[in-house]
Amino acid sequence: MLIKKYILSGGMLLLLLACTGKKDKLNPENTLTDSAGLVTGVRLSEKEAVQAGIRFGTFSHEVHERILECRGDLIAAPGDRSYLVTPASGRVVTINCHPGQYLKTGSAVAHIENSDFIILQQEYLEMKNQLEYLQEEYTRQGELAVENATSLKKMQVAKRDYHSVELKMKALQLQLEMLGINVDSLSRSGISPVIPVQITESGTVARVLMTREMYINKGERLIELHKTSSVTARLKVAEAYANRIKINQPVAIFLASDSLTPIHLKVSSVTREIDAADRCAIAYVNMPGKDYIYGMSVMARINMGADSMRLIPSRSLLANHFGYYVFAKESGIIRRLQVQKGSTYNGFCEIKGIDHESADSLVIEGAEYLRKNYIPF
Repeated sequence: MLIKKYILSGGMLLLLLACTGKKDKLNPENTLTDSAGLVTGVRLSEKEAVQAGIRFGTFSHEVHERILECRGDLIAAPGDRSYLVTPASGRVVTINCHPGQYLKTGSAVAHIENSDFIILQQEYLEMKNQLEYLQEEYTRQGELAVENATSLKKMQVAKRDYHSVELKMKALQLQLEMLGINVDSLSRSGISPVIPVQITESGTVARVLMTREMYINKGERLIELHKTSSVTARLKVAEAYANRIKINQPVAIFLASDSLTPIHLKVSSVTREIDAADRCAIAYVNMPGKDYIYGMSVMARINMGADSMRLIPSRSLLANHFGYYVFAKESGIIRRLQVQKGSTYNGFCEIKGIDHESADSLVIEGAEYLRKNYIPF
C-alpha cells in the first residue's frame, strides 16, 4: 500500500523518503483494515517510528483548578415574565403596542371584535331598565303594605323579582368589566362590537404574539410582558457537573457582543433536574445593568475548584466533525481512539473516555503524520 506523497520541507523529506526519492512502502501485513478496506491500525517498527518522528508516552496526572465552560443565553428573570391573554374570542382589529415599549397598567394593547359583545351589552341595559322599574314597584308595594295587609304578599313578590333581576344585572356587569367595558358610561347609543384588551400590570413588551385580522380564541396569548428590566443568564451545565454547581459559586460571563471582557458574577440558582434531550441541568446567573438583549448567546466559565486531571500534549489531540481522537499503541499496534476533550493548561489538554489500561502508550508526537499517512479520518 503506497503512502500519499506530500510536499514537505527538506528536513522532513529526509525522514520520510528513501534516498532514491521514492515513496515509502508499508507492508500490507503490518496494517489492519475493516470490512470496507479502510486502515484502522498499523504496526510500525521502532526504526520506522523514529524516522517518522513518532514518540510515545503516557498520561500525566495533575491537579489543577477546573474551569467549566458552559453555553447559554439571556432571558427574563424567572418570575418576571408574564403573558396577556384575551378575555374573549374575536377578531383582532387594532394592535397598539410593539416590542420594547413600556406600558402602564390599564393600557389598551389591542382591540378585538365580536358580535356577541353587542348581545351582552344589550342584555345588561335591558336588565338595568327592568331593575329600575322593579325597584320602584318594590318601593310602592312596601308603602301600600303599611296601610293594607293584603298588599304584603304583593310586596314579597316584588321583592323577589327585584333581587332576581339585580343578581342577573350584577353578573352581566362583571362579564362586561372583565371585557374592559365601563358599564357606568354604557348607553344604547354606545353599544359596540369592539372591546379593548388592557394589561393588568405594568411592564415592557417582549413579544407581540398576534397580528391584525387574525381570529383569536378566549385565553390565547396576545403579548409577552417583562415586568421589570431584570435579565438572567441561563446556562446549560453537563450532567456530570450538575451536583457540583452551587449557589454563589463564582462565574465569569462572556457576551456574544463582547467575547473578550468577562463579567464576574455568582450563580443565583440551579435546577435539580436533567433535561432528557441534552442531558444538562440549568444554572441561572442574575445580570446587573440594563443594556442587554434578550436571547443573546453567552459563554460562561465556572470555577469548580481543584480537581485531578489526565493530561496529554495538546498537539497529540486530533479532531474532525465527529469528535476528538488520539493514537494509542496496544500490543504493538497503533490505533485511533475516540476521546472527550476537557480543559486545557499551558499546552496540555485533559482527555476523558479512555482507560489507562486500554493502551500501553500514547502517541505524544507525530499524531498528525499518522493521520496523513497511515490512518486517515
